[in-house]
Amino acid sequence: MFEAKRAWEVLSKNGVTAPLCMDDLTHICGSIGAELVSYKSGKVLIQQLGLEQNTKYDAFTFRQDDTIIIFFRDELSTPNKLHAISHEVGHIVLQHIYNGSLGFSTVDAPQEQEANLFAYELVIPSLVIRTCGCQTDEDILRICDVTKPCLGYHSQKLQFDSDGFTLEKSI
Repeated sequence: MFEAKRAWEVLSKNGVTAPLCMDDLTHICGSIGAELVSYKSGKVLIQQLGLEQNTKYDAFTFRQDDTIIIFFRDELSTPNKLHAISHEVGHIVLQHIYNGSLGFSTVDAPQEQEANLFAYELVIPSLVIRTCGCQTDEDILRICDVTKPCLGYHSQKLQFDSDGFTLEKSI
């Protein structure tokens, strides 16, 4: 699973231990050259760039040459904020971003699915879940407060662990 491996590489490169927190995610954003800006603090900039329509989404990314900004909704819960920003980081790391803004494409688009898988793994890697001995949803929730889709993804992976990605292979 390519997205899981890329997420693990980003975490390892940044010395992040799971579960992910906002400080870690801010550090990761800096390491990939992206600035994190909330909708409230970036209101004027969003207006100047003509990107108001994108604020209907939990987060979106704007790129212009070497400038990359991830805008996000301030009032999201921590798990939803971690997922939304991690999803945008996934677009950047997986090279889905081009000049302009990327706010939304159809949910079934391959790049959206890839960014979601990357985000699920960045927030709490399957490798960590297995290493902690998690076997149920409750076990996962004991180590990390995650979104329902993230929990569903990891629950399914626990049942059908098929990526073959292990700590030994990642070192």
